[in-house]
Formats: sequence, C-alpha cells, structure tokens
Amino acid sequence: MSSSELVRSPATYRMTLCCATRTTTGLKVSSSEASLYGGLGEIDLQQKRFPQALENFRRAHVIAEQQQSSALISSTNGRMGDLYRMTDRPSEAIPYYQVANSTDRSDAVAAPIPRISAILF
Repeated sequence: MSSSELVRSPATYRMTLCCATRTTTGLKVSSSEASLYGGLGEIDLQQKRFPQALENFRRAHVIAEQQQSSALISSTNGRMGDLYRMTDRPSEAIPYYQVANSTDRSDAVAAPIPRISAILF
C-alpha cells in the first residue's frame, strides 16, 4: 500500500477520528473532525456505499453548522447533492445544491458545484 493510499484509507480516517474525538474538550467540536467525516464520506461515495456516505456527510454538516463554517456548510451540502444525483434522485439533490450555491463561501476554497440545470436536463 502506498503512502497516499494509506492516508486515504477508511481505517486511517476512522482511527484519526477516534483520536480527535477523544481529545476534543467540552461541547466544542473541531472543524478537523468535520473534515474527517467528510473524508470518510468521500471514500464511501467513491466505493458506492451511499447510505454510509450520506451519514458521514450529515455528521460533517452538523459540525460545520456548529462551527458556523460557510466553507464546510457549502461543501457538505454540495456533496450530499452529488450523492442524490449519483443515485438517480435529482429532485432530492436540488435543495442541497441551492443551499451550497447560496452559502457565503468567502472563506471557501471549494470544488465547483454542478449547475442544477445540468442535472435535470
């Protein structure tokens, strides 16, 4: 296994997430934890484990809202929209894309989000 594969393996993400969760103090959750859940969601999405991907994106989204991180809110909404589009549920994807596109992403360096019209037509 190459070092890049090791870094992106689900086991590595889960182990890191476990350690991050143990070191988090109080009710405040770090944006790193949100990124880890997002990474797990990405792996699950690539491996077509859609229910697990959705759960991980939702966890990341909850943390993003707690952190009031517009970049993470936009990203998680966009990825949940992608998931619904990939599972042939474009009508369920639309609200997520709308939120992702309307979120102030001034602090974001995010991947472009597909246009809604490109999904439906």
